Amino acid sequence: MARYSIVLLGKRYFVTIQKKEGYSILSTEWIENLLEKIRDHVESRKYRVTEHAISRQKLRSLKLPDIMEVLRNGFHEKEKTLFNNKFQTWNYAIRGKAVDGEDVRVILAFEKDMIIITAIRLPRKNKK
Repeated sequence: MARYSIVLLGKRYFVTIQKKEGYSILSTEWIENLLEKIRDHVESRKYRVTEHAISRQKLRSLKLPDIMEVLRNGFHEKEKTLFNNKFQTWNYAIRGKAVDGEDVRVILAFEKDMIIITAIRLPRKNKK
């Protein structure tokens, strides 16, 4: 585990990063207003969907309105946010409800625009 000081937009943040199978795990959130940034990209249509995400949407019975619903109303799953060492970018996990009410996780990154990497339907929890 390593602790780093990061300067972002003139502010200093301290993060702890832990390595795991080609990824680094972010254990202290350092992007302010992540959800606001995501919603701004959605509303201004400054996003693109990868071919991988499109193929996974088809396999998982998800449509773009489902993903947009999650991005507009979901929450940041910090424990699922990872740094992709291969692409040198953070992959953010946003969790929320699809249009049909099912739990979905959307993985995205930022370059110039927001990139939707994949979307996953999450298993239902059995109520006891």
